[in-house]
This record gives sequence, C-alpha cells and structure tokens, in this order.
Amino acid sequence: MKVIETEREFVIFTIDGHWGMAKVYDLPSEFGINKGRVSKLSIVKGEKWDASKEVYSYERGLDFDNSPKGLLDKILKQLEKKGPIT
Repeated sequence: MKVIETEREFVIFTIDGHWGMAKVYDLPSEFGINKGRVSKLSIVKGEKWDASKEVYSYERGLDFDNSPKGLLDKILKQLEKKGPIT
C-alpha cells in the first residue's frame, strides 16, 4: 500500500492497481468494518478517483463489494495497524 495523503482520520492510498480512501479512527467501533477502526472505505479500479469504476463502498455498513478476492483483507491489514498510518 502506498499512502498518498493523510488528513486527520482520512487516508488516501493506492494498492495493486486500485485507488482508495478510508476514514480510520483511533479505536474500533460497532460501525467499523468487522467492528474495527475503518468506518468508511471506497475503492476504485485505477490510480485515481472515478466513481464509475468503484468496486467497494462501505459507510457505517456495506453498500457493495465487487472488489477482487483478497484485496479488502490486504487493505484492512494495513489500515487496522495500531498507530499512525504512513
């Protein structure tokens, strides 16, 4: 995962030919993915934001998941680490 930008709890990144933006909190939440720290996550195919290529959307609940197998787990493994995301 290559972090492009962080601002407060937001993280913008690229990974395996996909662009993503996540809202990551210091503590887990009942609203987070798998009750974790990530409460919002958008993933698109490509290296920049393009709503027409969105493959995953979660905002306090799953909207849809058409992401490649294993990609979400790979992303969450990085985002759920303790401490600042770099």
